Amino acid sequence: MTFVAQISTMDFYNYDYILAMDEHNLHELQTLAKDPSQERCAKIELLGKYIDRPEDQIIRDPYFVSANF
Repeated sequence: MTFVAQISTMDFYNYDYILAMDEHNLHELQTLAKDPSQERCAKIELLGKYIDRPEDQIIRDPYFVSANF
């Protein structure tokens, strides 16, 4: 079973981590999380930060990348 949902502003208060696949996603999440009236609890980071090889830190979107990579 697969569960997919768009990030909502409440997610930044309900979760400890929200992970982005690439810099564009990271920027979008940081922009969405900006709310000067409240302090969010979620840390917004790149998922690839938890991968040992620096060259793998950016995870390419398979929807936009051809199968020949």
